[in-house]
Amino acid sequence: MAREIQQIMTELETAYAPQRQAVQGRMDELPGYYAAQRAGTDAARTNAFQDITRQANARGMVYSGAPIQEQQRYVGERYLPALAQLSGQEGEQRFNLQQALNQLGERQ
Repeated sequence: MAREIQQIMTELETAYAPQRQAVQGRMDELPGYYAAQRAGTDAARTNAFQDITRQANARGMVYSGAPIQEQQRYVGERYLPALAQLSGQEGEQRFNLQQALNQLGERQ
């Protein structure tokens, strides 16, 4: 007796649903993970700015504008590239997980 497609899909759902839930769970965790990574990058920037200010203070240059230039250099050389890298990684992981979900759907 031929089974209907809906019956077959329902039977397969028990095998594929946990896999989809696992992948979806990882996707749901990405924003929190990358928010923590960005917070760490922000903390590193704050610490670097404090170090720059302390060094300028020690040289007696705190009001000369040198700390601002060094802070701008830090932002351009380290902070912004780190944020861009995190955004790229997040997008890549999201894409890979979405592909995994699509492949599960295809197999089912």
